[in-house]
Amino acid sequence: MASLPLSKDDFQAVKAFFARGIYGKRNVLIFVLGTYTGFRISEILSLRIGDVMKYEGKINNRLTVEKSHMKGKKGSRTVIIHPNLKVYIDEYLKD
Repeated sequence: MASLPLSKDDFQAVKAFFARGIYGKRNVLIFVLGTYTGFRISEILSLRIGDVMKYEGKINNRLTVEKSHMKGKKGSRTVIIHPNLKVYIDEYLKD
């Protein structure tokens, strides 16, 4: 697992908490996106499927939040999508 601000056990516990309820899968993906990218919640919520997916259903290697959605609106930010994060994105999009 990548270097995370939470221990592996804490990460699993928080993820299990978010997995409850009818929006569990969405909530887990939002949590994992924030953990792996460092994006703020407003930045995560601005993302669309086209920001994450390429043609033919493949997940992009990079994820960019446009400057209009960034705090301060001074510039966009791009991060590389971690392979573990790709697994969560793929699972979510299959539903």
